[in-house]
Amino acid sequence: KGYDNILFNPPFDIQINNARATVNTPNGKACIDWKKNNFEYQLQLTVPDNTNAILNLPCIFKGQDIKSEIVRNNLKPELKNGTRYSVNLSAGKYSVNILIKD
Repeated sequence: KGYDNILFNPPFDIQINNARATVNTPNGKACIDWKKNNFEYQLQLTVPDNTNAILNLPCIFKGQDIKSEIVRNNLKPELKNGTRYSVNLSAGKYSVNILIKD
C-alpha cells in the first residue's frame, strides 16, 4: 500500500531555515517540521498508525559526524552508502535535536 511506508529526507544543506509539511494518508496525518540555525537542527516528525517510516540524515553536517547526536535522541542509525544515516521509525511522534559543536 502506498502510505504504509514513508520516507523523511529533510534537507540539511539549503538556505531555508525552516519548513513544515503534512500529508493526509488513509492511516492518519504524516508530518515533518524542521528548523535550523547555526548550531542546531530540530526535527518534529509524526508517523501515522499502521505506518513505518525511514528518516534519512547526512553523515556529516557542518564538518561533524552526527551519529552521536542521532544516538543521543534514542534512535538507532544505520550507515547507508557511506554518506547518510538511515533510521527506522514506527508509528508515533518524534522530536530530534542535533547540536553542532562550534
